[in-house]
Amino acid sequence: MTRILNVAGLALGYLLGQGSFLLASFVLLGREQYGMATAVGLAMTIVTLALFIIDMGGQICLARQQAMSSAVIGDKFKADQADAVVQRALAGMIVLRMLSWLGLLLFLLLFGDALRLFPDPLSRNFTVVGVAGLVFWVFNQTGILDGKKCHGWSGLTASIPWVLTSALIMVGSFGTWPADEFGTLLGLAFAGGALLAVVIQAVLLGSSPIEALYYFRWYELVEAVRTGGGVFLSQLPGQLTGRVQIFFAVLVFPVEISSAFILSRNILNASNNLVYMARRIEFPDLVRHLHRQSLHVYQLLAHQRLSFFCSIALGLIYVLFGALAYSGNLPDVLKGSSCALRFTLDFLPVFVASTLSGALVQALLAIGKPSLLLMTSVISFVVSTLLTWALVFEYGTWAMVTASLAANLIIIAIMMYSLGKRLEE
Repeated sequence: MTRILNVAGLALGYLLGQGSFLLASFVLLGREQYGMATAVGLAMTIVTLALFIIDMGGQICLARQQAMSSAVIGDKFKADQADAVVQRALAGMIVLRMLSWLGLLLFLLLFGDALRLFPDPLSRNFTVVGVAGLVFWVFNQTGILDGKKCHGWSGLTASIPWVLTSALIMVGSFGTWPADEFGTLLGLAFAGGALLAVVIQAVLLGSSPIEALYYFRWYELVEAVRTGGGVFLSQLPGQLTGRVQIFFAVLVFPVEISSAFILSRNILNASNNLVYMARRIEFPDLVRHLHRQSLHVYQLLAHQRLSFFCSIALGLIYVLFGALAYSGNLPDVLKGSSCALRFTLDFLPVFVASTLSGALVQALLAIGKPSLLLMTSVISFVVSTLLTWALVFEYGTWAMVTASLAANLIIIAIMMYSLGKRLEE
């Protein structure tokens, strides 16, 4: 029952979070508010990247630490010691996150305009105010909830900033707001959602994250840099790939095309996150199978049937709505999003390739050999960025599809070779 509730909570968190933002984007395009859709999409891209950067791998590191400490039961003294270890890890992570947040905010204030990260007042105020408000997210305990097998609650709380911001976007689409003021309100909504999420997490866990700072020693910061920094660096290239393409779209395409492209990329990202949710469920069983026997690569993939089933179901949805968009038979409510849905169908090969590459990456993690991932991610990111830059001015969105597909094929090739070698050992 606990597992079912966790799955339901995670799924509901994704649907409420990214689902609400996709709905808001469809509303903007349906009302032909292309400029607002582009500005909001670009700002949300930067703010959610900031969310990832500020966390500094804490979700995974704290979940691992909590899971190991939760194994200590029965002996109250040992349990208290284990809890102190988790609190020290949280303290180190909070200080590291605070430094990360401060550096990121200063970077945006000093160099954001010079680097043309903000093409308009709405995106600028949304980004700056939103990132400033993410000081609250420094204290998030999402990883501890995961470690306590409360994935459902962690998913639901993480969706709150998305829901509040998306609701305000939909309300704002029906009125006329000064761009700078509306951007400030959106940033405050996202920041307020982050604060609310942290407060709810503290209530659920029965402990304030601020109390953990009592345990802080400089060693805890060093340990947080070592563990969290490694996780962060291995995931960063993958986080950057799609966002770099969004920046190219804003710089190169007309506003109608860039807004549609941003929505299509957000649909692709949301789809990948749903598949990732299925992988989180499959991971423990995959690890157990690998401990009991040696498996061939195709058997590793066969043990990830749920994520492949999710991918097939989502792919069929891509085909259905993409075909309706290309044939001009979309329902009236979706006609404004026709271009975005055509782009989404164009990205179907990328989605299929990313499902396979993600499954291979998970198999490597299940074996316990994650060191190759950083190198692979960097190579794929560099190739994707160079191809996008070289081709986008001549081939438009097809350059993005080609670059993304090439990045995933590189991951697949390296993972297949590495897994084959390691399974032979």
